[in-house]
Amino acid sequence: MRKKIDIAPCFYLNVTGSLKIVDEYQQKYDAIDRLLDKNPGILDAFHGDLKKFGSSGGRDSKFSSEQILRLNIVKGIETSVLRDTVVRVSGCDYLRNFTRIGLGNVPNFTFLGEALKCIRPSTFEAINQLFFEYALGKNLISGDSLRLDSTVCESNIHYPTDVHLMWDGFRVVSRLMKQIIQADTRFSCGNRFHDRKMKKLFTFVSTQGGRKNKSVKRKIDKAMRTMVERLE
Repeated sequence: MRKKIDIAPCFYLNVTGSLKIVDEYQQKYDAIDRLLDKNPGILDAFHGDLKKFGSSGGRDSKFSSEQILRLNIVKGIETSVLRDTVVRVSGCDYLRNFTRIGLGNVPNFTFLGEALKCIRPSTFEAINQLFFEYALGKNLISGDSLRLDSTVCESNIHYPTDVHLMWDGFRVVSRLMKQIIQADTRFSCGNRFHDRKMKKLFTFVSTQGGRKNKSVKRKIDKAMRTMVERLE
């Protein structure tokens, strides 16, 4: 059975007159340490997924759930891979103290990887909820504003020709109208949206637009008129 907390001797060489950047670095971890102590439910949720991980023959596991949790926090703060996290903690007495490893051995990065696989997504959601409730209770958040992070990918934007704009407008309006009718059938006006026929016209005009043959041009003009009528 894995221990939830394992009291190990910790050490820290408190050097006076340290740099300001070092003090700020340590204060950040001190704040996280106090936050974890004030919210024991975080460790309880984490420990629930690690109780039986790595235990065999009835022997207690070497590393506690608290140590694994704190090592994972160091990994996230330092934005490093597990291999670099283990190296960083092993060579830093302050991080040894924060992770509650102390003078003991630092676990192998492969062990940490297997341990973190045991943590379910629902557990992380529960931990986030605990943080939210704590921050709300301390008036650290108000809900008046919301920050959203998104991933932006570089992409080429096509030149906005008439045929592209008509097709984009048609498919968006068609999609929205279908969603409205599905939500409430009273808004149905008996409209029929011929998405496939419209896309066929768009494909023909966009691919044949550069042709100089007069008969093809006449077909393109006819297709454009049809697209305008259906879009209206």
